[in-house]
Amino acid sequence: MKKSKTLGCVLLAFFLAATLLVAKQKNKAKTNSQTQAKDEQLFAAEPKQYPFTLIAYGDLRTTDLSNHSATNPERRQALIARIATEKPDLLVVNGDLVLSGGNAGDWREFNKETQIWRDAQIKVLPVVGNHDTREDGALHNYFQQFPGLEGRRWYSVRYGNVLLLTLDSESDHAPNSPQWNW
Repeated sequence: MKKSKTLGCVLLAFFLAATLLVAKQKNKAKTNSQTQAKDEQLFAAEPKQYPFTLIAYGDLRTTDLSNHSATNPERRQALIARIATEKPDLLVVNGDLVLSGGNAGDWREFNKETQIWRDAQIKVLPVVGNHDTREDGALHNYFQQFPGLEGRRWYSVRYGNVLLLTLDSESDHAPNSPQWNW
């Protein structure tokens, strides 16, 4: 019961802080990502049913299973399995998918542990975090993992009457920066 309340509070806070409920409104804004200009909207879809389920989960920090100082592999794997059991319509992973984005071994472990989500055909919407951008090659690894992002470090998704905005705290967000202007 306590886990359900905690998950509910996290989801409520996420919705209040990171989503806008928008009915029948289209946004044609453009983004100028650091790689190239792209439509700001990654995809738009109508849910198969209402209400639909969105789960937000962050700070997986996937790494070598023997590393218990930076992460808790048992709890992480239990949460990953629980999410697969819930089969949400959308899963937002709020950054820090791996402990060190430049470490290919961390990404292999992420793939191994989250295979259950792909098996359950859960739509995963990643948000880049500071751990995902650490070290040389980190962004290359991130975009290899999520080719559908096409180099976007920030983007939006419209799902029914929800507009989800993902932002990148590791990119310039000062006035007149590409992310600011987006």
